[in-house]
Amino acid sequence: MVAEGWLDLDPGLIHRTLDWLTARRLERPHRWGSPRSIAPCRSRTRSQLDQGPLGAPGWACQTPHAMAAAPPRIFIQPSPGAAPLPFPGEAEHLVRVLRARVGDLVIGLDGAGGEHPLRIRACDKRNFELEPCGDPIHEPAPGRAGAPLPWIEVAVAWPRPNRADDMLDRLTQLGVAAIRPLDCAHAGPQGLPDDEHKRERCLRVLREACKQARRHWLPQLHAPCTVEALLAGPPRAGLACMDPRAAVGLPEWIARQPQLASATGERPLVLCIGPEGGFDERERAAFATHEPSAPVVLAPHVLRIETAAEAAAAVAVALLCRSR
Repeated sequence: MVAEGWLDLDPGLIHRTLDWLTARRLERPHRWGSPRSIAPCRSRTRSQLDQGPLGAPGWACQTPHAMAAAPPRIFIQPSPGAAPLPFPGEAEHLVRVLRARVGDLVIGLDGAGGEHPLRIRACDKRNFELEPCGDPIHEPAPGRAGAPLPWIEVAVAWPRPNRADDMLDRLTQLGVAAIRPLDCAHAGPQGLPDDEHKRERCLRVLREACKQARRHWLPQLHAPCTVEALLAGPPRAGLACMDPRAAVGLPEWIARQPQLASATGERPLVLCIGPEGGFDERERAAFATHEPSAPVVLAPHVLRIETAAEAAAAVAVALLCRSR
C-alpha cells in the first residue's frame, strides 16, 4: 500500500535524495553501516591495498615525493652493540595496523633526544628485527644550547583520568619538559597516578603524543607530591603559581624574568596549577613564604585544571620559544 501523497512527489527530488543518502553513506560509513558491513574493508590483502581506487594501478594514484608520508615513528630501547628493540606493542602496531614489511623505513625514538633511522630486517609472526640505516640525530636537552625551548615543568593538581589523558597529550605537544602531579587539599575524588598501572597509562599517552608531535624528548613524569614538598626541592629559575586574584599576569611576569629563557633541568621554570577549588590557606601561606615563587593571573575566571595547565604552558612556550 502506497502512502497518500507519495505519488505526487517530484521524481527528480526522489532521485536527488537517494543520491545524497548514498554519498553520505560513502563519506561516513561508521554512522550508516554496521561493523559487519564494514568488515570486508579490513580484510583486504596487501596487494589489494596497493591498488588505487576502483582497481586502478597503484602507480597511477601515488602521492608526489614531496608530499609522501614520513616513515612511522616508534619508541625503541637502545642496546649498545646490538640491534635496537622496539617498545612492547610497537612491533605489533607496525605489522598489524600499519602493515609494515621487510625493508620499510621507520624512525626510532629513544626518548632522550635521539632519533634513529632504522630499517625492518625481519618481520613475521615470531620475529621482528630492526637494523640501523643511517646516522642518528640528537637534539639537545631543553634549556641547553641549540634546544628550541627552556626546561618548563608543570606542577598540576590531577584531573579526572580522561581529562588527564588529554592534558598529558597537549602538554607534550606544546613541549613541556616535565609534569608533576600535585596532591592538594581541595583535590577531587579522582586518584593520583601513584601506582604502576596508572603511571604506565600516563607514559603510554606521553609516548603517543611524542610520536604525533615529532618530538625527540619524552617528558618526565614525576611522582606525586604535596605543595610543601615541591617548594622544599632544589632551586629553580622561577616558580609561578596561577591565582585569579593576583595583580600580575603570567606574560608580564615572564617578560620580567630574563633567566627563564635558559632554564634547565637543574634550575627549571615551574608553573603551578591548583585544583578547581583553589589552594587552601596552608598551601597559599607556603607559596607566600617561598621567596622565588610569585602569584600570577592567567584568566579572570575559574578554569578547569587541564585548561589552566595547557593555557599556562602555551603562554610560556610562546614567549620563550627559540628559533631553530
